[in-house]
Amino acid sequence: MAFPKITPIKELIRWIIALLLLSSCVGLVSGVFLYVLDGVTNLRLQVPYLIFGLPFAGYFMVWYYQKFAPSYQAGTKMLVAALQNGNQNWNFFLAPLIFVTTLLTHLFGGSAGREGTAVQMAAGLESAISKLVPFDATKQKTFLRCALAAGFSAVFGVPLAGFVFAFEVDKTKSINAFSVASVCFCALVANVVALLLPISHATYKTAVLPDWSFGLFLALLACSLAFGFTARLFIELQERIGIVFQKITDKKPLQAFIGGCILIALVFVLQTDRYLGLGISEIENAFQQPTDGTVFGWKLLFTAITLAAGFKGGEVTPLFFIGATLGSFLALQLGLPLGFVAALGFVAVFGAAAALPLTCAVMCLELFGIPYFLVAFPVCLMARIFAGKKSIYT
Repeated sequence: MAFPKITPIKELIRWIIALLLLSSCVGLVSGVFLYVLDGVTNLRLQVPYLIFGLPFAGYFMVWYYQKFAPSYQAGTKMLVAALQNGNQNWNFFLAPLIFVTTLLTHLFGGSAGREGTAVQMAAGLESAISKLVPFDATKQKTFLRCALAAGFSAVFGVPLAGFVFAFEVDKTKSINAFSVASVCFCALVANVVALLLPISHATYKTAVLPDWSFGLFLALLACSLAFGFTARLFIELQERIGIVFQKITDKKPLQAFIGGCILIALVFVLQTDRYLGLGISEIENAFQQPTDGTVFGWKLLFTAITLAAGFKGGEVTPLFFIGATLGSFLALQLGLPLGFVAALGFVAVFGAAAALPLTCAVMCLELFGIPYFLVAFPVCLMARIFAGKKSIYT
């Protein structure tokens, strides 16, 4: 019978120091990012004419990526692929690059998120630290997983979901106690460090869960279908818009410029800027007031255009917006508590689009409580089935 090899104390101490350094740096940088992002968003709201700079900002950032960092254009998809095949073709430069370009997207009104920025910054920091404290290939893969968990945890304030995200995102089957302990440690420390800065995470007003009944089961099934179909629509629409941009011109910086112009036109046609940026206030309102059935659709379109055009940021917070407002609309139609269905939509649309049902169910537990987890998990699973095989990370 073969016994597992015991890690020498010296090597174990070295590993713990590296984890502590990584998680602290990721938590600090994520906290700074959230603080600056909040300031950038407030500035855009105070100076609405900044939106006219969106095409130029898009042109610049896509041109810069193409010329100086072509291997980083895939963003979070690149990191997921690295977990799957063990390659690491980035360096610390990824962290400041995605930091600045995401702020540019939000300063001028692009409809994007922030989780992509957080995990990519974490990967950049992981690359720098791994050069200072090198490890073998197996530990290097675990180290990257720790970075992704830390970034996701710190940017949303959900350490348990960050821990699950790091394993579920690449559908890994090689889980061991060493990687579990390491990833859990980094997710917890990064969140604690981020909260030391003057930032706060959004809170949402949920409702008491309704009593179980066959009618409730059918209503939840209908909601799952709607959430899954919406996630699928988001993925397909983003792809189709990208194809249209490619047919117009094969110059990607020009595609970003055109995308920015289209967003400006939409803002003037609709006479509202509610679909620009993160839309945190709109998400909070969805838990308290019914939303119109068109709100989630417009946000979906704005986000698909923004990301297909090449702007940086991420998909998750816009998907939270889409899911919460869709849930708020469905709650009114189905006669269910508003905060209840909005909370389910909040996590289920993202879970379906990213193929992360367990991560999103755990996030629901952290944000809304254990009773919500028991409902959210099957809803997220069903929504993912209805969404089909594609994912925003593949």
